[in-house]
Amino acid sequence: MKILTAIGNNLLRERLEEENFDVYKTDLQYQEAVLHILKENNKINILFLNSILPGDLSIYEFINNIIKINPKIKIIIILENKNDKLINYLNSKNIFDIFYNNKTKIEDLISAISAAFSAAGSVFPMLPGNLRHTAYRSSETQPRPVPVPLQRQYPPGKSP
Repeated sequence: MKILTAIGNNLLRERLEEENFDVYKTDLQYQEAVLHILKENNKINILFLNSILPGDLSIYEFINNIIKINPKIKIIIILENKNDKLINYLNSKNIFDIFYNNKTKIEDLISAISAAFSAAGSVFPMLPGNLRHTAYRSSETQPRPVPVPLQRQYPPGKSP
């Protein structure tokens, strides 16, 4: 599974790379770049997306264009603020991995990827389950914290 990040910050992409995920070579900074890469590379399975990524399209148009190009892509989105109208729209497009910029840690996003791998029947590239979140790095003296449960938003009556 190939991952594309488009959050306007290379930190997540670099961290995913450290965790041995197959990540596109750079974090994309603009909507147009995301659409171009998706048109050119049909092997992208997961897209990390920031809702305020600069571009000419509204977030609604942008999501529609992404889904037209790749209807099977798994979108994980980061919102700046809670927006019920946008959340309902995303849910209608089967996008349930919704995070908030000021409440989300990289570990939360990595957990969302792990869940996507599990749902697709793929083998997680590192340690099984949440064990990878407590693994030590040589430069660390304490284990990384285990992330809180994902804060997914489901429409009424559509919880898993």
